[in-house]
Amino acid sequence: MWYLFRYEMEHLLARSGFEVEALNSDFDRKPYGAIYPGELIFIARRH
Repeated sequence: MWYLFRYEMEHLLARSGFEVEALNSDFDRKPYGAIYPGELIFIARRH
């Protein structure tokens, strides 16, 4: 099992050429922080 912090994942995506478009708490697309503890679901696009 591996746990990534939000800012660590954002950094890894940016270093790989991706831009975070959205950060959600669940698969119903609730914004991050709407559900605690919730999940981190990143929507990213390669730029």
